[in-house]
Amino acid sequence: MKNQIKKILVISLTNIGDIILTFPVIDILKRDFPAARLDVIIGAKGESLVKDNPHLGKVYVYRKNQPLLAMIKWMRELASEKYDLVVDLRNSAIPFLIFPKYRTPLMFIRPKVGHMRQQHLARLATAHDFKLESTQKFSLRLSSVDVPAGAYVVMAPGSRAENKRWSPEGFAQLGDYLAQRFGMNIVLVGDENDQLISETIFRMMKHKPLDMTGKLTLPQVGFLLAHSHLAVVNDSAPLHLASYLNVPVAAFFGPTDPRKYGPWGDKKIVIQKNNGCPACAGDKASRHDCTKAIEFSDALAVLEPWLAETLRGK
Repeated sequence: MKNQIKKILVISLTNIGDIILTFPVIDILKRDFPAARLDVIIGAKGESLVKDNPHLGKVYVYRKNQPLLAMIKWMRELASEKYDLVVDLRNSAIPFLIFPKYRTPLMFIRPKVGHMRQQHLARLATAHDFKLESTQKFSLRLSSVDVPAGAYVVMAPGSRAENKRWSPEGFAQLGDYLAQRFGMNIVLVGDENDQLISETIFRMMKHKPLDMTGKLTLPQVGFLLAHSHLAVVNDSAPLHLASYLNVPVAAFFGPTDPRKYGPWGDKKIVIQKNNGCPACAGDKASRHDCTKAIEFSDALAVLEPWLAETLRGK
């Protein structure tokens, strides 16, 4: 089969965190078919993640609500490429409309348990019998940025959903603890929507952090993470970016299942306190308050021994 594969298309997802969870699939394909051109369909939010990546060919932006005629024209363009292999992680009809030689099946029942990264790899296995995951990171081209002098921790206090955000007070207390206990500099990151949160944390902290919120591209955030000693995050895209780069991750979780969407690097820990959350217990009339219910003392009780081991000698 390998000799027949000259053009590959990977149909990825829309949200940034979900896209990063598909990167291991792209890395395997690029490793196993090094001579093939590998194109990607991706949601508009993640275009900057893969833009100008020399390991990738064409990057198509998936626009779900485009007019019918535009969609037909787009499908014809894809069909004209005559792809040898299409790996569809979106579970769409696209592979059946562009007639590749090989493709993932339309009917693929995702396992009810297991991490989403593993589910994507299971879907890849239906079309390509790979043996191991790739140790090479082809999917993300890091973009350099000045990093702080000395050891530092990256904190990403934002998240698209408010009920997935730990409190600014908690982040500020943990940042001061990391600075005082381990001598760590603190760097705040996020997009423009997270600026108010970061400003609040900055005001609360005694050991003032470097606030880079809204100032970096995603590949620059990746570069900053890759040179850090630790990422402290909510259930958000930076969690998956740090996991992909195998940076130690401390993640705060509320209503989402960390077994499915949690950190997936070698060193990771999850802080969650949803036993008393009415919404998590099934009360649809209640709001999820489980993430903000985590007190600093709760977090420290879980984190202290793990941090001592992870940051030892740093």
